[in-house]
Amino acid sequence: MVRDTRTRRTLTALLVAALLVVPTGAAAAAPTDAQTADASAALDAPVVAHAGADTGDDADASDADDENASADDAVSFVRTIEEMKGHLAVSARYANDGNAEMAAHHAGHPHEEYWSAVNATLSDANASLAADLEAKLLAAPDRARNDSGDAYAAYVNETLFPAFDDAERAVAGDRVDDAAFTGKVASALLQRAVQEYGEGVAANGTIVERMEYDDAHGFALRADALYRAQIRSTLDDHARDELDELHASLADRIANSASPEDLESTTSSIAAEYGEYLGIDTGSGETDAEETVETIKSNLDEAADAYAAGNDAEAKEMIRQTYLSHFEGLEGPLIEKRPELVNELEADFNEELPGLIDENASASEVRSKVDEMGAKLDTAAEVLSETDTETTINLENQSTSTTDETTTDTSETTSGSSPGLGAGAALLALLGTALVAMRRHT
Repeated sequence: MVRDTRTRRTLTALLVAALLVVPTGAAAAAPTDAQTADASAALDAPVVAHAGADTGDDADASDADDENASADDAVSFVRTIEEMKGHLAVSARYANDGNAEMAAHHAGHPHEEYWSAVNATLSDANASLAADLEAKLLAAPDRARNDSGDAYAAYVNETLFPAFDDAERAVAGDRVDDAAFTGKVASALLQRAVQEYGEGVAANGTIVERMEYDDAHGFALRADALYRAQIRSTLDDHARDELDELHASLADRIANSASPEDLESTTSSIAAEYGEYLGIDTGSGETDAEETVETIKSNLDEAADAYAAGNDAEAKEMIRQTYLSHFEGLEGPLIEKRPELVNELEADFNEELPGLIDENASASEVRSKVDEMGAKLDTAAEVLSETDTETTINLENQSTSTTDETTTDTSETTSGSSPGLGAGAALLALLGTALVAMRRHT
């Protein structure tokens, strides 16, 4: 009797231990995300050469990265030049309509808003060309005010645009003749058009900011000009017909102030066609806000380093190019949630940080300003990444759902196999049978 009692106690203890040790439910059914990631990393990890080993693959990869970076820089430079052309194209249209003040206003934008974004790069490539182009740009507003519409249009098309073309070739070289390269530039221009259009036109099609609407119009005009000059002739009839129709639709939607959503739909279709027919990545997919902010912060750090090294023009160019290429893309969604933050950062990018450089501030002051901007940008990333997380739990089927459409159903996960679960179930059954048998004997 004592032996049976001790045996029962031992079996009971084992039963309790099994209940405590054996994993149950969804946690037992599948490995955690971290475990899965660790396993995948272990399987996918490349063989690492010992320190000091010379591998040709590493050298080739480094060369490829340098070449890609150079190509991306060239696209960014040419796109910026094309934006300057877009402002002047709109300026010429206002001049032909007899609106000299609006013509002069847009004529001033290329130097006021863009010159610092291209000056250092162009000066490095061709200093005399940079000086000549700057002088011609500075003369544009007065020409817009005082020349006849035809005379000013001739100045834009016959004097400024050829100088811009020379600048593009000086920096990008023969790439400017390549349809695929031009497709990337045109796609980037269309993305900028969408950004400006979203700030200038309300959801119902009402123009709320004329200047931003005009900017979008100018950028779209230049994207269309690039298509017709460099891309269209390289396409087959089917592709040409499709893109002709899409570009015509884009012009019509801008002329009739369609909704920003409709405009973006058209530009996305154009970019997709470029991707298909030119075999390029048009970069038309959405970019994560946090990733964009990290890029901006990294660029600002580089600008601060350049200033500390005495390269003022390079620092200002990087600041301006970062604003145009990256921060502008965040403005639209951010201004809906935190307009005061957008205003502060715009002032930082366009006035305060460049102003410190113009005033020959100390490197530590510039670094302090960059750090301050970094904190604001982190806030912007948090704001843009916020999602509604209202959660409902249904106890009947043990499923959890959230507003971001993420669903976990334990009825599915527990059906998966788990080594611990199968062995534990068998052990529990065995112990339970033994206890029942012993009770019967007693």
